[in-house]
Amino acid sequence: MPRRPLRLTSIRVSLLSPEILMITQQNIDTLTSFTCRSNRLRKGEADQEAQGLWYRQLFTILEMVPQLTDLSIGPAVLIDPPTVVFSKVARSLKSLELDRVKVADRSWYDDTIQSSQALSTLDQFPELETLVMVWNDLPPPCQLELIRKSPKLKSLAWKRSTKFLFEAWLSSTLPPPAFLSTLDVAHSHIGDEDMARILAMAPRLTSLNVRSTPFGPQSYAQLLENHAPKIVMLDVADCPQVSSEMVMTLLSSLPALLRFSASRVLAEDIARLVLHTMSRGLTPSQSWVCRDLMELEISIVGLHSCENPTPAQARCLILERLSELKRLEVLCLGEDVSTLGPEEEWLDLTLAHDLDKLSSLTMLKTLNIRNLKAKMGKDEIDWMARTWGKLEVVRGKLNGDLKASDARALARQLRSVRPDIVYSE
Repeated sequence: MPRRPLRLTSIRVSLLSPEILMITQQNIDTLTSFTCRSNRLRKGEADQEAQGLWYRQLFTILEMVPQLTDLSIGPAVLIDPPTVVFSKVARSLKSLELDRVKVADRSWYDDTIQSSQALSTLDQFPELETLVMVWNDLPPPCQLELIRKSPKLKSLAWKRSTKFLFEAWLSSTLPPPAFLSTLDVAHSHIGDEDMARILAMAPRLTSLNVRSTPFGPQSYAQLLENHAPKIVMLDVADCPQVSSEMVMTLLSSLPALLRFSASRVLAEDIARLVLHTMSRGLTPSQSWVCRDLMELEISIVGLHSCENPTPAQARCLILERLSELKRLEVLCLGEDVSTLGPEEEWLDLTLAHDLDKLSSLTMLKTLNIRNLKAKMGKDEIDWMARTWGKLEVVRGKLNGDLKASDARALARQLRSVRPDIVYSE
C-alpha cells in the first residue's frame, strides 16, 4: 500500500529556496503558518536578487493558501509593490510579522500624492489581530496603511520610525485601533507627554512594553489612572525617568499583573512600603497586590545602605515579599550589563541570609542572576536543586568570589545533581 504524503500545517525556515517553495506549494491545502526568518540578509547581489525573486514566487503561492493565519518574514527585499504583495495574503491572516523588510523600488519612499493613492489600494486585512514591524525599511505610510486596513487589530509592535505612528495617532490622521490591547514601542524616542496622550487613547490596553524609552511621570500617572486594574504585562526597564518609588507604586497598584520588568529598585523603598502598609493596619503581603506574577525582572540594590529598617530586616522583608509570588516561573534579579555597585549592596542568595524563605517558589523555571555576584556554595546548590523541582534554566555566576576552577566545580555540582537544568554564566 503506497504511503500517503506528509501534509504540513506549519513551515519554518531561515532561507528561501526552490525546494522550500515546492514544499510550500505541495501543502497549500493544509498550511496555516509560514515563517522565513534569518539573523541577517544574504550578501551579494546574486543572492539578494534570487531571494527577491523567490519571495515574489512565495507570495504567489501563499495567495492560494486558503487557511493561512500566521506569516513571519525577514529580512527580505520586495521587488513588487507592497500593496500587491500584502494584498495576496490579506484575506485570512491573523498574525503578520515583518522584520527588516524593504521595497526595492525606491519611488515608494517619495512623499507624494501618487504614492499615497497607490497605498490606498491595499486590501483589507479583515481577520488580522497581531502586527509586528521590527526595524523595517518599508515606507512609513505603507506601515500606517497596514494598521488602517486591520479593523480587528489587538496587538501592535513597531520598532523604527515610531514617530510616524505616534504623529499619525496624535494628529488624528490615523485613529488608534479600536481594539488595541497590546502595544510594544520599546527603544523608541517618544516623549513622556506624547506617550501619556497615546495611553489615554487606548482604553482597552492590557500589555505595554516601553523599555528604554522616555516613559516618565506623565505616562506613569496616565497608566495608573486609566489602566491599573487590567494591566497584565508591563516593561519599564531602562527608562531613565522611572524611579524606584514609581516601581514600588506600580507593584502595589496593578492587581492583574502577570509579567513585570523594571530596572533598579532600592531595597529601602521595598522595606519602607511594607512598613507603611503595616502601619495602616494591613498585612505585609498587601504591600504588593500583584500576587499572580509569573515573570519578574528587577534589580534590588542598596541593601547595606538601609538605615530604617536595618539591612538584615530589609533583606528579610524583601525575601518574604518574593516568597509570596507562588506562581512565579521566571525570576531575574541580575542585569545584562555589569553596572551593579559594591558587592555588599545587593542580595547574595545564601542560606545564611534567608534564601530558604524562597522555598515557596515551587513553580520557578528560570533564574537569572547575571552580574549579581551571588555567593552560593554547595549547600545552596543542593537546596536549589531539591527545592525548585521545576527549575530548567539558571543564568549567571553562582558565586562571583570564586576563582575560575572553583566556579567550574560548583557548576559541575549543579549539573550532577540536576542534569536537566541548562546552566550558563
